[in-house]
Amino acid sequence: MKNKKVIIVGVVVVVLLILCFVLFGGGNEGDDWDEALLSDYLPEVEEGTLSIGINSEEELSVSVKDPGTKYYKEYKDKCIKKGYTVDPKKEDDKYTAYNKDGYKLELLHYSSGDFHIRLYAPEEMSEFTWPSNGAGAKLPKTESNYGKIESNSSNGFGVLVGKTTKEDYDNYVSECEKAGFNLNFDKKDDSYYAKSSDGYSVTLTYEGNNIMHIVVNHSTGESNNNNSDEKPSNNSNGIRSDFKKAMDSYEKFMDEYVAFMKKYKNSNGSDLSLLQEYNDYLTKYTDFVNEFNEWDSKDLNDAEAKYYIEVQTRVNKKLLEI
Repeated sequence: MKNKKVIIVGVVVVVLLILCFVLFGGGNEGDDWDEALLSDYLPEVEEGTLSIGINSEEELSVSVKDPGTKYYKEYKDKCIKKGYTVDPKKEDDKYTAYNKDGYKLELLHYSSGDFHIRLYAPEEMSEFTWPSNGAGAKLPKTESNYGKIESNSSNGFGVLVGKTTKEDYDNYVSECEKAGFNLNFDKKDDSYYAKSSDGYSVTLTYEGNNIMHIVVNHSTGESNNNNSDEKPSNNSNGIRSDFKKAMDSYEKFMDEYVAFMKKYKNSNGSDLSLLQEYNDYLTKYTDFVNEFNEWDSKDLNDAEAKYYIEVQTRVNKKLLEI
């Protein structure tokens, strides 16, 4: 996995495919809100045209086109009134929060006035045993043993840990620092990355809603130094937050693309408004590329290459649907 150009080229091909379908396809009136399996957990969207992408009991992805200039704020306020107020993250064009039942909401507002809704069902968690060997054994045990182990091997360990407050997370970061994960560190309010002298790297993230995400990996043949002011290097084995943000943006764009293309599948080619919709996609594509270009590293490390493949595999599976 050489660099970001691989991904950019792939997206350019997809945009060309969109053009082909616009020239030879058509459109319909949009999806029905009642079709969304998780619609009961959200306020109903009453304005604009809906495009439902991912639609399962675990995740919902909905694009809202032409809702009116003020409707995004109105809908966000309705979500807040419905209870999405746990650990909120507020930005000008994005709102993220949980409800008391653990459902995670993401709202993304575009400059065109359109917006995107994404809802995640709570992760299934249970009591787990902290590993006594392998990569996980290099870290201190967490105070909570309630969560979900994602991976466990000699070279890597990943776990979601529930029943963990922000204070618990901060204390765990301190414990990892004392345990030797304090080289080349990058510390933010809700994330921490660092290496150890024996070639391991750890990424800690406070996800919100009393959930902490832990990933530790071993980087074979990697030298370490004691420069604590250095950001994670290109050869580190943890996923950099800016790279993950770029990949997640790419996946969201592709989710919208799939929903968009499903409409063309059953169309008759008579709707001229599709040309405007295509132009809207080009605008979103430009926004995506600009965001991606903010990631200024050249090469992907092993963990990032793995994550790229995972995202691309999910995207390819969705593309097969159309």
